[in-house]
Amino acid sequence: YRVATGKNVIVKHAPIQYPTWMKALSPGIFALQAILPGNPVIDDDTYERAVMTSYAISQVMRPWLLEWNPLDQVDGLQNAIIPAKPVIQPSTLMLLEEEGIDPRSVTGYPQINKPEATFEELWDGSAEQTTNAFHAYAGRNKNNYKGWMTAQFVSDIGQNMLALAEGDDAVVLDYDPVEMKFVIMQVLSLPAGQKR
Repeated sequence: YRVATGKNVIVKHAPIQYPTWMKALSPGIFALQAILPGNPVIDDDTYERAVMTSYAISQVMRPWLLEWNPLDQVDGLQNAIIPAKPVIQPSTLMLLEEEGIDPRSVTGYPQINKPEATFEELWDGSAEQTTNAFHAYAGRNKNNYKGWMTAQFVSDIGQNMLALAEGDDAVVLDYDPVEMKFVIMQVLSLPAGQKR
């Protein structure tokens, strides 16, 4: 919020004490935004590591933020305009210079083609790209264990993010998908007369 609006925000009297190691999660969250929507230069191994990192972060944050989320204490946060961070990485600046590209011309959010946006715009703009990137990955890895494991992580991330956005009550699973698959496999392996 401070970065988006230029105003300092102090949240006082938090009812719970966050562990200091949670501060280290922020850089990981920003890095994942660049990987998960998909990119032609990112290979499947990097994508898998990004998904596993996303899963770990969402799993760690869920119980803490459901109990008390500091972002809920800031009025109007959903309407805050978040400017894109400028390019500052020396190697990226060097590559842009070699190609004759002004770094200011590429600052922005590529998924929505805007230099600044609200959180909702970023969420909606990334959703389709992230889904398409996962479907492309799943199509290439549907017959190996790493692909299956990554798909399960993606499912769990979705549940964790839904819980963080809408509350734990929003996540309703009628059955365990893994357990249901085992039931189907057992039924398929039965002799024809015993299948129900």
